[in-house]
Amino acid sequence: MSQGKRFATGEIDVAKHDRHAEQIAKRRAKRREKQNRTHKIPGWVYRVLLILILSVVGMLLWFNRQNLAPDRVMEWVQDRVVGIGVGDGFPQPIAGTVVEPKTFFL
Repeated sequence: MSQGKRFATGEIDVAKHDRHAEQIAKRRAKRREKQNRTHKIPGWVYRVLLILILSVVGMLLWFNRQNLAPDRVMEWVQDRVVGIGVGDGFPQPIAGTVVEPKTFFL
């Protein structure tokens, strides 16, 4: 009875184990690479956002074109920012001569 060639099973198992360990190490390295990678936003996203923002600004300007006349803009600046020529000015005259206690509390 011929038994044929016999191989040491320990050598085959070690080779298999080494290949498996290498595969695991490669997977871990890829995973670390993915985690360390910074997420970059593609350039086309910035272009689309810029186009959308410019479109919204353009629509706002178009629909408010009557209010954006130079005389209206100057009137708004004087009214809101500078406050020139608006109101009766200070000090305001006080009606009467007596101020009662707790007048200024709500």
